[in-house]
Amino acid sequence: MMKLEEIAFHNLEFLNKKEDFLANRYKIDKNRFIKEDDDTVYTLDDLEYPIFFTFHQLINHVHSSYNQQFYGKTKKELLDMFETALDTLNEYYVETDNSNKRFEHVIDDIEDKVLFIIQYYKYGWCQRFPTIVKDNFTSFCRTLLVVSKDIHNFHYDNFIKPHVLSDDEDDSDDNCEGDETDGEDETDGEDETGEKLDNKKED
Repeated sequence: MMKLEEIAFHNLEFLNKKEDFLANRYKIDKNRFIKEDDDTVYTLDDLEYPIFFTFHQLINHVHSSYNQQFYGKTKKELLDMFETALDTLNEYYVETDNSNKRFEHVIDDIEDKVLFIIQYYKYGWCQRFPTIVKDNFTSFCRTLLVVSKDIHNFHYDNFIKPHVLSDDEDDSDDNCEGDETDGEDETDGEDETGEKLDNKKED
């Protein structure tokens, strides 16, 4: 069974053979272009999925693989094949004289992505350096925010929170002592009044 990347690579090779594709000398088997001598005419909707699969499968490989060659092709050669295949598809679309906005959006999206990776690898560090700086600076700022929050929490837990709790305890103690004092004063008053009343009776 063929791997997905192998299927995508053979599709790309076929799209680079402009004559066979433009003459419809192929058949579509799910996501594969298979060369055949019989002329088979497919709609643009039929072409959409294998084209989308082919380019995105290989674009992902170009970005994620560290291997210098892919089925005997360097990354630069793959990018050249991308451009040739896109030229073939655009020429085919013009020759069909059909208007299909969804197909146009698919091709435009692929062209944008291919153009980006071509610039990315063509200009090398000039293209990658700003991205690296941006990512690292964003990570640095995120780290500062996390550290600042940790410092704030540490300062609050160790220096502010204990004093707040002790102040609350002192206030509660003062309130309790005040209540006890008020109770004693009221009792004394009753006793004094009672004694005075008793003295008056004796007189």
